[in-house]
Amino acid sequence: MRYLGAYRFLFEHPKWGILLLIGAVCQFVPLVGPVVLMGYIYSVIEAKHRHGDAAFPDFDFNQLGAYLTRGVWPFLAAIVAALPLMILLVPAFFGMFFLQVASARTNEPPVAGIILIVLCGIAFGLLSIVWQFATTKRFDAADFPRFLELLPRDIGGRPLRHALDVRHASFMTPEFIALARRYRAAIVFTDSRDYPSFADLSADFVYARLMRSTASVKTGYQRKAIVQWSQHAQTWAQGDEPGDLPRVSGSDEDASRGTTKDPSPAPRDVFVLFINGAKERAPAAARELLKQLGA
Repeated sequence: MRYLGAYRFLFEHPKWGILLLIGAVCQFVPLVGPVVLMGYIYSVIEAKHRHGDAAFPDFDFNQLGAYLTRGVWPFLAAIVAALPLMILLVPAFFGMFFLQVASARTNEPPVAGIILIVLCGIAFGLLSIVWQFATTKRFDAADFPRFLELLPRDIGGRPLRHALDVRHASFMTPEFIALARRYRAAIVFTDSRDYPSFADLSADFVYARLMRSTASVKTGYQRKAIVQWSQHAQTWAQGDEPGDLPRVSGSDEDASRGTTKDPSPAPRDVFVLFINGAKERAPAAARELLKQLGA
């Protein structure tokens, strides 16, 4: 099958710019517009089937009724096909909405949002859930424990693991480290210029987000840096800690301020994610990391 030909087909039409504009306008007409567009697409497919490589027909405004009639069933079929995905994504969307509204208006933990997101994660088969907080969310020693208390440890006997991706410098405090360890929630390590970066261990797994990729480097990170991150990942996996990453806790002074001890050394699962503005380099970076790990 000529997959690329399907994309080039539209641009072979002498009035392809007008057709794109019409299609865009149809998307903004409630309900009727998408159905009409679907009917026109059906007519294009029919013409292609009957006449082979002949150019597809122009959009005929005199045929709006015919387009509307033809587009009803394909439009309904598309909705039915998308229902499973919508059922999963809508709860996640409203869960995030409840989280944002609740955290903005009250200090009470947003129970509804947490439930919806956890259930959505279970539906996708996820057993490790990352909670990413807004850059404006500050650490509140009185409020944050109530959020952690609501995170379920298991669902139907299936254990759940939680990671906390905090993005405000106020979280770089021994009190927060102690809370994360108390509730066995991993603190996301972020290799970034824009967000707090601290590698304090607080759970039986490690979650790292590497966000310094550059588009000018084929693998996002320089090979030397990827080799170093592969060594860090192996160190974490063996239950140890890299000695050259920034940490909040670890000194006698921190211990005297109430920070609980690091989790007992033991093999850990390690999740490493390449993500930043140069997303096009992320796959190459991940492949190079796997290569360095011998995977």
